[in-house]
Amino acid sequence: MFTASAERMASPAMLAEYEQHISASEIPAQIGDIKTEDLVGPSALQVPGKYICILIFASDVPYCFENVYCFTL
Repeated sequence: MFTASAERMASPAMLAEYEQHISASEIPAQIGDIKTEDLVGPSALQVPGKYICILIFASDVPYCFENVYCFTL
């Protein structure tokens, strides 16, 4: 679906079929414990985030993930 190579791009007919399939699909009201109406929209991508360090312990061994980008929601 995402390529810069023209020979790997889907045909117009296949893209039209994909668009039709997507437009006919519905988002469920709830996914697991998450209510979909509580989710933020694409505008959340415009809010600047910050870089943080996450420290996770697995079997008493610390793993540090530095410069992890966090979205502020």
